[in-house]
Parts: sequence; C-alpha cells; structure tokens
Amino acid sequence: MPVTGARPNQNLKTVIYATNFSQSSQKAGEYAARIAAYFSARLLVVHIFTLSQAAMEVESDDSHLSAQRKDLMSLLSKQASHLSSNAVEAVPMLLEGDPNEVIPSLANNNSPSMVVLGTHGGSRLERRIVGSAAEKILRSTNCPSLSVGPLVRPVNSTKFPFERILFATDFTTSAARAAALAVSFAETLGAKIDVLNVIQEDAIGNPDRLSELQTKFYGALDGLVPQQAKEFCD
Repeated sequence: MPVTGARPNQNLKTVIYATNFSQSSQKAGEYAARIAAYFSARLLVVHIFTLSQAAMEVESDDSHLSAQRKDLMSLLSKQASHLSSNAVEAVPMLLEGDPNEVIPSLANNNSPSMVVLGTHGGSRLERRIVGSAAEKILRSTNCPSLSVGPLVRPVNSTKFPFERILFATDFTTSAARAAALAVSFAETLGAKIDVLNVIQEDAIGNPDRLSELQTKFYGALDGLVPQQAKEFCD
C-alpha cells in the first residue's frame, strides 16, 4: 500500500509529557526530556485531574486553593524541575478535565508536537475492565505518541535513546501512515528501521503458503517504504 501525502515534518515544537506520578510515568519523563532536548522543543509536564467534592467546596468562592490542588502543583513542579536542564526547560501544567480530551487538544494547540506517557502494564483482566488510560489517549490524538512501559530501561545518558525503530505492519491504511512517520523519524534520528509482519503459525509448516505470504510481504513493503529509505530499512 503506497504512502500518500506529504512526508511528516519532525521539527517538533512541543513535547507533551503526561504524568500520573507513577514509576513508569517518571521513566517516560526522562525520554520526553531527551526528545525535547534533541529537537530544541518545549517540554510541557502535564497532569490532568478532577477536583474532589471537598476540594470543590473549598474553591467555591475563588479565593482559596484546595489542598488537593496545592499538593498536585507541588508534585508537578518538582517533576518539572527534575527534568529541566541547560538543553530543555520543563513547564509544569496542571489541568482539569478528561485526559482523553485535554491532551489531544493541548497537542493540537501546540503543533507540531509529540505526546509521551508511561503505561503501568496492568493484568489482562484489569485492562479489560478499566481499560488503559494510555491506550485511550493514544487513540484520541492525531499527533505522534510514545508510550513507555514498565519494563523499558532508563535513558542512557551517553547516547540518544533510539538507534533502531521496529515498524510492525499489517498493510492497512493506518500502517501506511505509520510507515511515513517511522521513515521520517529514522532519517531525523539516524536510526535503522526493522519492518515486521506477523503471520499465522500454521503457515510455517506449509512451504507454498509461506512462500505466498513472503511474496505478498515484500511486494507490499515496496509500496510502504520510500525508495530513499531502503538503505536504512531492513
């Protein structure tokens, strides 16, 4: 499937780091700071919250801040201060509302932008019942997003985090759009791309079927990956 339209511009203006103050979230913040520094972009350290009923009563006359808001502002300021450096200024932003609406809106208003967030890696049952907040945000925004899971290693201070990009494709329209982004980021970051398509296990023992799938894969790949990317795309 050919990649259509103009190639994405990866000169990011803003990196939006959405935090819930968890350990996975803090790790994501390190990646967000490194990406912001690389692109000389602003780093927005964002936490979305909902006021409790007690806090709403305290703030009802607009002259007092609730303990909830003060505590969150303190946590957010500390995290922003930790991520600030000579190469990047981290700006804390405490916002009220639904993260699935607030974060995409913030990304659109600060475009070109990237959203970075951590995932807690809950059990399959937990994800089925309550859903993944990170997944909902990723599905709600139209800007590039990076999710950092609980098993991801901390950022290595001696080199940029990304030397290889794994582009997993099922040859759909969405995959084609992702291909354009993968190539653009690889060129910008000087990274290599590995392209992966996963087949059903029963094809492995069927040579004719496997050959057919391989032919389809490489044929589709020629349409997905631009010619200039072939030298750094395996």
